Amino acid sequence: MPRSSVRSAAIVEHPVEHISGWKLPGSRLPGVFAIGTFIDGGRRTFAVVHHGTQLGVRISLEGAAFDELLIGCDDPEAVVSMLERTP
Repeated sequence: MPRSSVRSAAIVEHPVEHISGWKLPGSRLPGVFAIGTFIDGGRRTFAVVHHGTQLGVRISLEGAAFDELLIGCDDPEAVVSMLERTP
């Protein structure tokens, strides 16, 4: 995604629990992992999360192929900080 598409970034706890909707394409075992595109109420999310990662980042986008990215990561504070200071 181009950086210009990023509107906001926030830390989420238990990101695997934030996935809902239809997977197109992707793979999901609820509560365990989710990888791919998920559509819920017209909102398109690209996710890469699993139950072993307790924190993640939700990145809201505008003018991109997806409405948001939901990514599990070990240091979400660093990711959010980097996105906030990058023009």
